[in-house]
Amino acid sequence: WEGNVERFRPDLVLVLSSIRDVQDREVDGSDLLPWGDARLDDEVLAVYEAAVDTLSSRGADVVWMLAPCVQYVSRFGGHVDPDAYGPERLDRLNEVVLPALQAARPDQVELYPLDELFCPGGRYVDEIAGIEDFRPDGVHLSTEASEWLAAHLDDTLIADRVR
Repeated sequence: WEGNVERFRPDLVLVLSSIRDVQDREVDGSDLLPWGDARLDDEVLAVYEAAVDTLSSRGADVVWMLAPCVQYVSRFGGHVDPDAYGPERLDRLNEVVLPALQAARPDQVELYPLDELFCPGGRYVDEIAGIEDFRPDGVHLSTEASEWLAAHLDDTLIADRVR
């Protein structure tokens, strides 16, 4: 990302963690660590801190979106492990890892409650802002939802900062 930061010199960078960020994994040759293991939290936090350092290196503020709940639906058949997308994984990201990131980089990182916008009351909903099938696969936004979110973020987050 260094080249893009140098070329574009952004004032504001928006980041959203992926569901892939909260999957079990090996760290430094370890056995598979379950999400929630403190060693894995530390590894993800270190990666996020490095990302913030790069993204803010030219003075940009970094707004890290709190990850919204998901309800993964395979459109292609096959097995989906419900534990891999369980709410406790995103809760840990939002309640432990991302607050630690903000505490580690308080002058660069702001957390944005995307989770509240997409999952009012902590519950997955199919319709937001009158848009049905807002996330057709339970994770990714539809085209119409993407356009709505861009306008919403411009109105509520970006406009006051860059205009």
